[in-house]
Amino acid sequence: MSHITRERNTSSMHYINRFRYSIPFCVLLLVNCCMEPGDTKIDLHNSFHTIIACYTADGLNSGFSYPDTTLPRTLNSYLLREHVDSFCVVYSRRAGSYDDLLSTTQCGILSIYIFDQDSIDIHGWPEILSKNQYLVRYDLSADDLLSLRGHISFPPSRQMKNVKMYPPYDKVISNVAFPISVNFPFYEQE
Repeated sequence: MSHITRERNTSSMHYINRFRYSIPFCVLLLVNCCMEPGDTKIDLHNSFHTIIACYTADGLNSGFSYPDTTLPRTLNSYLLREHVDSFCVVYSRRAGSYDDLLSTTQCGILSIYIFDQDSIDIHGWPEILSKNQYLVRYDLSADDLLSLRGHISFPPSRQMKNVKMYPPYDKVISNVAFPISVNFPFYEQE
């Protein structure tokens, strides 16, 4: 092997080694530069004996948020989930934390309204909205969502006992156990 060939081989090996060590660095750089916070979401589990619907008041898309609890005349379909028989994602946004997720609300509180789907089908949204009728409204803070890991339920679970809701937790649980009427009772604005 000639002296020139050995130099070329040595030079080639030098570049290959340099390239081999720079690959992980480049990959790490690309991942960090392109990395965005993931979707932060809130799931709803329905363990009630009937199908429900829900609406999320996020301030930005809904046009209102807590402390305003009066439902609008029409609902943004992006924030509406109907015919929930067991599970659905009620709200999801690209945010790094629940604080970021709630940044579009007035007071850092996300309200989620739960409705009886049968009543909506019978009476229609205009009547339900005009009377501001819902089964329960959860007013969730970032701390609530963090402790619940983004999982809420209807009826509210024991883990939700300290979450601000209207009607209060004990009243909702009592109404589920002993419904006043065939349909779960509605609650109008406080």
